[in-house]
Amino acid sequence: MSVGIYNPVATLLDKALHALFWTLYGFIKYIPPPLGDILRSLFIRMFSHKFNAWHVREGISIWYPWRLAVGKYSTLNDYIWINASGGVEIGEGVQIGARVSIVSDSHIYQNTEVPVFRQGKDNAPIRIGDDVWVGINVTILKGVTIGKGAIIGANALVNKDIPEFAIAAGIPARIIGHRGT
Repeated sequence: MSVGIYNPVATLLDKALHALFWTLYGFIKYIPPPLGDILRSLFIRMFSHKFNAWHVREGISIWYPWRLAVGKYSTLNDYIWINASGGVEIGEGVQIGARVSIVSDSHIYQNTEVPVFRQGKDNAPIRIGDDVWVGINVTILKGVTIGKGAIIGANALVNKDIPEFAIAAGIPARIIGHRGT
Protein backbone atom coordinates (compact mmCIF):
# COMPACT_ATOMS: atom_id res chain seq x y z
CA MET A 1 0.00 0.00 0.00
CA SER A 2 1.39 3.38 -0.96
CA VAL A 3 -0.12 6.14 1.12
CA GLY A 4 0.51 9.59 -0.28
CA ILE A 5 4.04 8.79 -1.45
CA TYR A 6 4.98 10.76 -4.54
CA ASN A 7 7.51 9.15 -6.84
CA PRO A 8 7.96 11.38 -9.93
CA VAL A 9 9.65 8.65 -12.01
CA ALA A 10 6.94 6.07 -11.31
CA THR A 11 4.26 8.70 -11.87
CA LEU A 12 5.78 9.75 -15.20
CA LEU A 13 6.13 6.12 -16.33
CA ASP A 14 2.52 5.38 -15.34
CA LYS A 15 1.33 8.46 -17.22
CA ALA A 16 3.30 7.53 -20.34
CA LEU A 17 2.04 3.92 -20.30
CA HIS A 18 -1.48 5.11 -19.61
CA ALA A 19 -1.35 7.58 -22.52
CA LEU A 20 -0.02 4.90 -24.89
CA PHE A 21 -2.61 2.35 -23.77
CA TRP A 22 -5.58 4.73 -24.08
CA THR A 23 -4.46 6.19 -27.39
CA LEU A 24 -4.37 2.74 -28.95
CA TYR A 25 -7.24 1.18 -26.98
CA GLY A 26 -9.55 3.99 -28.06
CA PHE A 27 -9.62 2.49 -31.55
CA ILE A 28 -11.00 -0.88 -30.42
CA LYS A 29 -12.96 -0.05 -27.26
CA TYR A 30 -16.35 0.11 -29.02
CA ILE A 31 -15.97 -2.45 -31.84
CA PRO A 32 -19.02 -4.73 -31.56
CA PRO A 33 -18.71 -8.42 -30.68
CA PRO A 34 -17.54 -10.97 -31.65
CA LEU A 35 -14.57 -9.34 -33.41
CA GLY A 36 -14.37 -6.56 -30.81
CA ASP A 37 -14.26 -9.09 -27.94
CA ILE A 38 -11.28 -10.83 -29.50
CA LEU A 39 -9.40 -7.62 -30.37
CA ARG A 40 -9.93 -6.12 -26.89
CA SER A 41 -8.77 -9.32 -25.21
CA LEU A 42 -5.64 -9.53 -27.34
CA PHE A 43 -4.81 -5.84 -26.91
CA ILE A 44 -5.28 -5.75 -23.13
CA ARG A 45 -3.17 -8.92 -22.89
CA MET A 46 -0.21 -6.96 -24.31
CA PHE A 47 -0.33 -4.46 -21.43
CA SER A 48 -1.53 -6.68 -18.60
CA HIS A 49 0.42 -8.74 -16.08
CA LYS A 50 -1.83 -11.75 -16.78
CA PHE A 51 -4.99 -11.47 -18.85
CA ASN A 52 -6.93 -14.54 -19.94
CA ALA A 53 -10.53 -13.25 -19.99
CA TRP A 54 -13.03 -15.31 -21.94
CA HIS A 55 -15.09 -12.35 -23.18
CA VAL A 56 -14.23 -8.64 -23.11
CA ARG A 57 -17.35 -6.74 -24.11
CA GLU A 58 -17.46 -3.25 -25.57
CA GLY A 59 -16.97 -0.05 -23.60
CA ILE A 60 -14.73 -1.54 -20.90
CA SER A 61 -12.36 0.99 -19.31
CA ILE A 62 -9.20 -0.20 -17.59
CA TRP A 63 -6.78 2.08 -15.78
CA TYR A 64 -3.31 0.64 -15.14
CA PRO A 65 -3.83 -2.64 -17.04
CA TRP A 66 -0.26 -3.68 -16.18
CA ARG A 67 -1.49 -4.11 -12.57
CA LEU A 68 -4.43 -6.31 -13.58
CA ALA A 69 -4.55 -10.12 -13.65
CA VAL A 70 -7.58 -12.01 -14.99
CA GLY A 71 -7.89 -15.80 -14.97
CA LYS A 72 -9.12 -18.14 -17.69
CA TYR A 73 -12.79 -18.36 -18.66
CA SER A 74 -13.67 -15.07 -16.97
CA THR A 75 -16.15 -12.68 -18.61
CA LEU A 76 -16.00 -8.89 -18.43
CA ASN A 77 -19.35 -7.50 -19.60
CA ASP A 78 -20.26 -4.14 -21.12
CA TYR A 79 -19.07 -0.84 -19.66
CA ILE A 80 -17.08 -2.18 -16.72
CA TRP A 81 -14.62 0.27 -15.16
CA ILE A 82 -11.51 -1.18 -13.53
CA ASN A 83 -9.02 1.08 -11.76
CA ALA A 84 -6.14 -1.30 -11.05
CA SER A 85 -3.70 1.26 -9.64
CA GLY A 86 -3.51 -0.69 -6.37
CA GLY A 87 -3.63 -4.05 -8.14
CA VAL A 88 -6.61 -6.19 -9.14
CA GLU A 89 -6.62 -9.99 -9.32
CA ILE A 90 -9.65 -11.70 -10.85
CA GLY A 91 -9.74 -15.50 -10.64
CA GLU A 92 -10.83 -18.15 -13.13
CA GLY A 93 -14.41 -18.50 -14.31
CA VAL A 94 -15.47 -15.15 -12.85
CA GLN A 95 -18.60 -13.56 -14.33
CA ILE A 96 -18.67 -9.77 -13.96
CA GLY A 97 -21.92 -8.06 -14.93
CA ALA A 98 -22.32 -4.88 -16.93
CA ARG A 99 -21.49 -1.47 -15.47
CA VAL A 100 -19.47 -2.84 -12.55
CA SER A 101 -16.83 -0.54 -10.99
CA ILE A 102 -13.70 -2.06 -9.43
CA VAL A 103 -11.68 0.67 -7.72
CA SER A 104 -8.38 -0.18 -5.99
CA ASP A 105 -7.54 3.32 -4.76
CA SER A 106 -9.14 6.32 -3.08
CA HIS A 107 -8.15 9.88 -2.41
CA ILE A 108 -6.48 10.87 0.83
CA TYR A 109 -8.47 13.75 2.30
CA GLN A 110 -7.74 14.05 6.04
CA ASN A 111 -5.63 17.25 5.93
CA THR A 112 -8.04 20.18 5.60
CA GLU A 113 -5.13 22.58 4.94
CA VAL A 114 -4.18 20.82 1.69
CA PRO A 115 -6.50 20.39 -1.32
CA VAL A 116 -7.64 16.79 -1.76
CA PHE A 117 -6.02 16.47 -5.20
CA ARG A 118 -2.60 17.24 -3.66
CA GLN A 119 -2.82 14.69 -0.84
CA GLY A 120 -2.19 11.64 -3.01
CA LYS A 121 -3.99 8.33 -3.10
CA ASP A 122 -4.29 5.32 -0.86
CA ASN A 123 -3.96 2.06 -2.82
CA ALA A 124 -4.90 -1.46 -1.76
CA PRO A 125 -5.30 -4.55 -3.93
CA ILE A 126 -8.63 -6.16 -4.76
CA ARG A 127 -8.82 -9.95 -5.04
CA ILE A 128 -11.77 -11.77 -6.57
CA GLY A 129 -11.61 -15.56 -6.21
CA ASP A 130 -12.46 -18.26 -8.75
CA ASP A 131 -16.09 -18.92 -9.79
CA VAL A 132 -17.44 -15.59 -8.47
CA TRP A 133 -20.53 -14.00 -9.97
CA VAL A 134 -20.68 -10.20 -9.67
CA GLY A 135 -24.10 -8.77 -10.59
CA ILE A 136 -24.86 -5.71 -12.66
CA ASN A 137 -23.95 -2.22 -11.32
CA VAL A 138 -21.86 -3.49 -8.39
CA THR A 139 -19.07 -1.32 -6.95
CA ILE A 140 -16.06 -3.05 -5.34
CA LEU A 141 -13.75 -0.81 -3.30
CA LYS A 142 -10.03 -1.01 -2.47
CA GLY A 143 -8.63 -3.67 -0.19
CA VAL A 144 -11.55 -6.10 -0.62
CA THR A 145 -11.20 -9.86 -1.08
CA ILE A 146 -14.17 -11.77 -2.46
CA GLY A 147 -13.84 -15.49 -1.72
CA LYS A 148 -14.17 -18.38 -4.15
CA GLY A 149 -17.69 -19.14 -5.33
CA ALA A 150 -19.28 -16.00 -3.85
CA ILE A 151 -22.22 -14.20 -5.46
CA ILE A 152 -22.58 -10.42 -5.26
CA GLY A 153 -26.12 -9.16 -5.90
CA ALA A 154 -26.94 -6.37 -8.35
CA ASN A 155 -26.27 -2.78 -7.23
CA ALA A 156 -24.24 -3.85 -4.17
CA LEU A 157 -21.41 -1.78 -2.69
CA VAL A 158 -18.65 -4.13 -1.54
CA ASN A 159 -16.41 -2.38 1.00
CA LYS A 160 -15.52 -5.38 3.20
CA ASP A 161 -14.28 -8.92 2.53
CA ILE A 162 -16.83 -11.52 1.43
CA PRO A 163 -16.12 -15.15 2.44
CA GLU A 164 -16.14 -18.16 0.12
CA PHE A 165 -19.55 -19.27 -1.22
CA ALA A 166 -21.36 -16.37 0.49
CA ILE A 167 -24.22 -14.52 -1.19
CA ALA A 168 -24.00 -10.79 -0.48
CA ALA A 169 -26.23 -7.88 -1.46
CA GLY A 170 -27.05 -4.33 -0.44
CA ILE A 171 -25.37 -1.01 0.31
CA PRO A 172 -23.05 -1.77 1.96
CA ALA A 173 -23.01 -5.43 0.95
CA ARG A 174 -24.08 -7.84 3.68
CA ILE A 175 -24.16 -11.61 3.64
CA ILE A 176 -27.73 -12.79 3.01
CA GLY A 177 -27.02 -16.49 2.48
CA HIS A 178 -24.57 -19.13 1.33
CA ARG A 179 -24.44 -21.27 -1.79
CA GLY A 180 -25.40 -24.87 -1.27
CA THR A 181 -27.62 -24.27 1.75
